[in-house]
Amino acid sequence: MENQGRMPLRAEIKQAARARIAERRGACIGVLFLSWLVTVAASLLTAFLLRTIARGNVSQVVVTVFSLPIGLFSMTINVEIIYFFLTVYRGEQVTVGAFFSTLWRNVGRKIGGMLWLSMFIFLWALAAIVPIFIILAAAGSRMDSDSGSIVLVSLLMLMMYVPIIIKGLSYSMHIFMLRDCPTATVSECLNLSSRMMKGHKGELFMLYLSFIGWLLLAAAMLYLPMFFMRGSVLMMVLGTLAYAVFLCSFLSPYMLTTLAGFYDELKKVSVASGVVSVAEFGPDAEYRLPERAEETLP
Repeated sequence: MENQGRMPLRAEIKQAARARIAERRGACIGVLFLSWLVTVAASLLTAFLLRTIARGNVSQVVVTVFSLPIGLFSMTINVEIIYFFLTVYRGEQVTVGAFFSTLWRNVGRKIGGMLWLSMFIFLWALAAIVPIFIILAAAGSRMDSDSGSIVLVSLLMLMMYVPIIIKGLSYSMHIFMLRDCPTATVSECLNLSSRMMKGHKGELFMLYLSFIGWLLLAAAMLYLPMFFMRGSVLMMVLGTLAYAVFLCSFLSPYMLTTLAGFYDELKKVSVASGVVSVAEFGPDAEYRLPERAEETLP
């Protein structure tokens, strides 16, 4: 299938993702399950430390010293999982051992890239929040507690999420570029992502929405047993295990491979249409030629 200059349809990318996962399902499940166990253990350790400080047994400094590396470690795992499923979508050989062997490779770039992205999103959030709060403060004395005022305040509060979502979508490809473009700076990766996503943010947003049914099913698996069987520890444990199995064996591989596929196809289309050039990815960039479209989208 030729897709030079045309972004593949959402259904085509999802079909390709399912085909790639079927070829490497064991490795996908193994990576996600082991990563989930490690992340849960790190979260439990953090919770234990916070509980300990609440009792006054240790100081805040000690908890911070231990909690910060745990948070950075979890961030590193999440980034490596994204890279892993990009490799899966590209049809390359993947193993659980290879995943953990590359976990600490360029760890500073992974953490720095995520922190830099978080800072940019935070600044855009401030840019959206401050004007709205100024408007609310200025109109506070003239606003009544009637339903119309409540609706207006609610709409204003919802409006502040719009620029955050837009910028989040605009910068969403930068995490992949940190891997594909090792010589590009974090700022350059953000700029490339913004240019590539121009005109495609709606497509990515709809791609996210296409998984909402599966996400609701996963939430039901986790929370319904807790709600209806509050006194049954066994049911809560079984519900949590069912949730973990569903995520690790189906939903997470499906979503992550599809999102990686969106990036990989967008990258090809962006180069083919002249939005970005191959040279901008740097001499060491892992660029995939558009001619591979026939292999990627069966």
